[in-house]
Amino acid sequence: MEFVYFIIMNILEITSLILVLSKIDKRLFLKGPMYKVILIVLHIIIVTLFIYFNIPLKEVMLGIAILLVFKLITDISVKLLIFEYTIATIYLLSIQLMIVFLFQLLGIIKQNDFIAISCNLILLVISIFTYRYIPLNEIVTLYNRFKKIIQWLIILIAIPLGIYFVSWKIDFNSVNYISLIIVGIITWTLIVAIVFKQLLQIKQKQKANEIYMEYNPILENLLDDVRAKQHDIKNQLNAIYGIAEKSQDNELLDYLNTVIDGYQLHSDDILLNTGNNIISAILYSKKIKARQNNIELNCNCYTPFPKYPIEDYEFVDILGNLIDNAIEAATNYQSAIKKEVHVNLFEENNSTVIEVKNTSLPVKFETLDKVFEKGYSTKGNNRGFGLYNVNKIVKSYKGNIQISYEEEQICFKILFGG
Repeated sequence: MEFVYFIIMNILEITSLILVLSKIDKRLFLKGPMYKVILIVLHIIIVTLFIYFNIPLKEVMLGIAILLVFKLITDISVKLLIFEYTIATIYLLSIQLMIVFLFQLLGIIKQNDFIAISCNLILLVISIFTYRYIPLNEIVTLYNRFKKIIQWLIILIAIPLGIYFVSWKIDFNSVNYISLIIVGIITWTLIVAIVFKQLLQIKQKQKANEIYMEYNPILENLLDDVRAKQHDIKNQLNAIYGIAEKSQDNELLDYLNTVIDGYQLHSDDILLNTGNNIISAILYSKKIKARQNNIELNCNCYTPFPKYPIEDYEFVDILGNLIDNAIEAATNYQSAIKKEVHVNLFEENNSTVIEVKNTSLPVKFETLDKVFEKGYSTKGNNRGFGLYNVNKIVKSYKGNIQISYEEEQICFKILFGG
């Protein structure tokens, strides 16, 4: 009877764990619902064998078995798998602790088996709710961007939960005396996490505001420049139209009418049609910088403008660093017949793409492998952090960077999604 009880308990716990893990990272279960069922059955078999043969440290061994299975079927790194499993375990243990504490606080029941089964049934219901409505997947994105802070928060929560788990295994009744303290510690840690998130949002808004203040004057200059050029050229076209009227050339008049009515300053109009003032401003500022270095900078922003997953200030970091490097590389190629930089923003196979190409001297393959390393630079000391920061941002959104060199042009292609 005890064996059946343990099996039922573990079925409930493993099902809850699989649901939470699949919410944290969908890549663990890309093959559909049936795949989840197979994994649940597989893990139940493993647990059954552990219980039947009375293997010591069953929980630890089960965790290792789960990680091994996921590592065999996915290309996710071991570190990230451990992080995701730890988050799922902490989440479920926290819920279990809250349920047990509530049961004992209300004095509903005293018998251990009933508490455990009721706890796991409620846990399963909450896990289903989590799978449907709670965005736990955002934790992975935050972890990629703020690893050290997230790691410390995990440690703060994991220590009291570890104490609770050990106490549960040694003496269930001891949980009565430490539950309140642990609930308090976890509550405090969660408050700290919420405050941290709010401070992070405030910081991001401040940075976005700083970028707006920096680039908005540039955008206004762009608008004034475009309007002035359009006005001047339309005046010139109107003068030509007047001359054509005197010559009574109807074909020429029709052509000039079409040109005057539909005239657009194509080169700079592209910059205005990104749908994002900050992006328009930085592209315009870099175009001026390229022109000052006798480099032609061409921008192609496909419409509708792609929806990138990154924040504006991160977009500025990526574009700014890539274009600055491109301008510098093209400038250094003194013997080049034509120095160019091409910036393409578009969608490709369900991916949003940032592509920067530039005229460049031949580049060694071993150099291409090192350009994103922290501190690496061919320009001297205290350099080499620009592309490192670009890589850090891209990786935090699970993006991909491709580098190629062909026909005296080096190309940096960044893909998000897909």
